[in-house]
Amino acid sequence: MDFDDADGQTECICDADPITTNENREYDLALTLPFPEFAVHRRELLTPNVDSVLSMQRSDRMSPRYHLPLILSGFLLLAALRTAAPSDLLKGDQQLQASYVMDILVNQHWIIQRTASGEIATKPPFYNWVAAGTCLLAGEPTERVIKFPSLLAGLGFVVLVYFIAGKLFGETAGFFAALTGMASHHFSKLFWFARTDMMVTFAVALAIYLLIVLRPGWTKTLMVGLVVGLSALVKGPVGPFFVTFFLVALSIHTASWCRPSAWLHVVCGGVLVAAIWGGWMSLTWNSVQFQQLVIQREMVDRVMGTSPDVRPFYYSIGHFFLEPFRGRFWPDWDYGYPFSRLKTIVRMAV
Repeated sequence: MDFDDADGQTECICDADPITTNENREYDLALTLPFPEFAVHRRELLTPNVDSVLSMQRSDRMSPRYHLPLILSGFLLLAALRTAAPSDLLKGDQQLQASYVMDILVNQHWIIQRTASGEIATKPPFYNWVAAGTCLLAGEPTERVIKFPSLLAGLGFVVLVYFIAGKLFGETAGFFAALTGMASHHFSKLFWFARTDMMVTFAVALAIYLLIVLRPGWTKTLMVGLVVGLSALVKGPVGPFFVTFFLVALSIHTASWCRPSAWLHVVCGGVLVAAIWGGWMSLTWNSVQFQQLVIQREMVDRVMGTSPDVRPFYYSIGHFFLEPFRGRFWPDWDYGYPFSRLKTIVRMAV
């Protein structure tokens, strides 16, 4: 917009920036009002200082230095309530995990663990190793000591969520992301549970944190590959699958998939993961029971959906997305028919 001043000269003010061109960073009403003389005299009354406004807005926010102490305090409070609850060791197959730990401590079976009845462990042994080491340090294999690795993994997961979300979306987002994670039912259950779930969750979060924090190089490749390989020793292919899913999304977002050097690091990291997983598999491969229960039932049958003893991998799709609404918005349907149809389709596709 142009206007004529007292000397008859034309000035253009439509392209001016009221914040960047004003040394005092004030809103200059001469840019918006038809009478600039009036705006100049009324500027101090009508327009606030931008710095003062921003400082007032920041004063209403919590300082980031309180975020982590509050998160840790909330976790400690939740842990105190959770650990004071009655024992639930006989729920969720926790007694099997305790049997595996005792097999290590009593019989020194570090590669393949079995229950008291002789049934082989269906999960890799990393949790059993950590729990057995914790028992050796504590001096006795109690329920609390066996569950302690899950407690540490839960604490590490909450802290990693704070730093991951803070790195990607800001410290405030990281703070509320950590609080939201602690408020979930599955978290409050699994961080005091003698199973592998919380540990593999921590391993996946640690791998994601290293991916977004470390600078590209062989150190990053080595550390991420080592963490992902250990996650495979916690609960099999689940950990590497989720890390791979995040890595694909990250490479698309950063357009790093088109760089040959990036592919070289991915391949080398994958080789390291395969070496860690394959090294343990090579030590257990000669066991016939291991091939029948772990390879056939836990891996092949879960993908193919051919065994009535284990749920297929696609069971979680309906379980997590439909179970919360069943009985509320529609009757209590039987999922058997839809899943049998889906199983048939998957088998035909394979």
